[in-house]
Amino acid sequence: MVNGTLRATKANQGGLLGFGSEHNDRYRYMKEASVAVLLTDNLAVGMDCREKPDELDFAGEDDWQDFFIGWFINKNLSVVLAYADLGSIAGFDDQKGWYLSIEGAL
Repeated sequence: MVNGTLRATKANQGGLLGFGSEHNDRYRYMKEASVAVLLTDNLAVGMDCREKPDELDFAGEDDWQDFFIGWFINKNLSVVLAYADLGSIAGFDDQKGWYLSIEGAL
């Protein structure tokens, strides 16, 4: 499965540091893409990437990417493990780490 998106945004750091800047208050068009491969009927691996604007002088902004594996045990239970690299966010460098989601319904 492949998905591509072109997103119009003024957001700085995903909106955490506001919208627009003193240098540019126009919308910027950013690319996003996702790719997933179904290895079996209930196991998927893939990656996502998101381009980010870098409009603020005091807080550099990096593109985001992640790699994931999803196990869909049955229609009521799924497990997703991902590694995300978000770069610098609001002046905090090396924002990367693991993500685990276990979701189920009774």
